[in-house]
Amino acid sequence: MGADRLLRERFGVPAYAHPDSVQRINEVPDLNPYQEYVWGYPEPVEVEVLGNVIETPLFRFDILETPGHCPGHVALVEREKGWCFSGDIFITEKPKVIRADEDAVGLMESMRMLAALPLLRLVLFTSGGKIIPDGRASLLACADYLDALREEVRELGAQGLSVEQIRERLLGEGSSLSSLTGGHFSSDNLVASLMA
Repeated sequence: MGADRLLRERFGVPAYAHPDSVQRINEVPDLNPYQEYVWGYPEPVEVEVLGNVIETPLFRFDILETPGHCPGHVALVEREKGWCFSGDIFITEKPKVIRADEDAVGLMESMRMLAALPLLRLVLFTSGGKIIPDGRASLLACADYLDALREEVRELGAQGLSVEQIRERLLGEGSSLSSLTGGHFSSDNLVASLMA
């Protein structure tokens, strides 16, 4: 969303967003200190509500809701090409951290939904710029990893262990991202989300 105004001014490209995201993009958002430091405040821009499809002269992208990362998160799927622009639903096959406002179970469900699409192939284009030729296998590997981790987290939680104790036992000390982001990205967040 940080580049919406620049893209509109420089290239005349309209901005579209899921109805749940429109207000956040149209106004100056509240940011965590690390977000302000790394990206700065995006300039508000008027966005249009995203429909079910985006058509260009060459491609047709189906818009699929992919909850988990944030409200209004979507993936764009070009069925003929087998392309999936997955946004922030998938980062790695074995994530160790998530944001405090992410839903690990929602992420798993969105990954499984994308992997189940009846496509000949599924090439994943991630928000980090990585292109994964066998996106289906990576999505399922991540969802399976999170599912297995959830089982372990819940077993340890049932034994009375705290989030911090479970994190230390299953994920170690955690990530340096926790201190850099004031706890907004952390392994504790992942454990807490899987316990819910």
